Amino acid sequence: ATAAPDLLDGILDASLNGIMAYSAVRDDRQIVDFRIIRFNQVALRMLSLPDDAVGKTLLTLFPGVQAAGLFEQYVAVVETGEPLRRQLPYYYEGLEGWYEIAAVRLNDGFVITFLDITEQRLAKERLEQQAELLEGILHNSLDGLAAVQAVRNADGRIVDFTLEAFNQALTGTSSLSPEQLQGASLLSIDPTLKPSGLFDQYVTVCETGEAYQGEYHYGLNGRRFSIK
Repeated sequence: ATAAPDLLDGILDASLNGIMAYSAVRDDRQIVDFRIIRFNQVALRMLSLPDDAVGKTLLTLFPGVQAAGLFEQYVAVVETGEPLRRQLPYYYEGLEGWYEIAAVRLNDGFVITFLDITEQRLAKERLEQQAELLEGILHNSLDGLAAVQAVRNADGRIVDFTLEAFNQALTGTSSLSPEQLQGASLLSIDPTLKPSGLFDQYVTVCETGEAYQGEYHYGLNGRRFSIK
């Protein structure tokens, strides 16, 4: 008689996501709250639920769902059958972070799964900030700056580089437009790189991580550049 509940509990508790099931509390057919009917161990820990949470209502334990605009969305899930999935910040009831939630209707109620994505969100924001910083450095520098990506053959040997990012100062050294430069092969931009020996220096920098500094005479326009 207990096999099915035990199996269900095992499945719920094996999930890496928090899972909770609610039934609608209605007043004259209108949903006014939701009652907890089940939750797994991840939800218990993540939300610091009381041991007697089953039977308690959503707005009693988490009144912040109204301020966050979630309560109306949960009602819509039950009334329309349309599932809900979104990422949002939640700073109520001692919870502080970003969560990914998914809610689906179950009878006259809904099941919600949720995952704390705060670390992933912060990592994404750090990458975006670094990208903005790099963009600012690139476009405010008076020096020509470029980032290139190695092109390797089947044996893993570097045979070329593609121009991935560059600034306005660099475009001034070339007769090509920014659109033509983006993603272009360095050897197609400057065929003299190999005979000049600079291409081999670039390969050495890429393979060893050792810095290089020197001068280069750009044969296509006769200008001389300091290279780092």
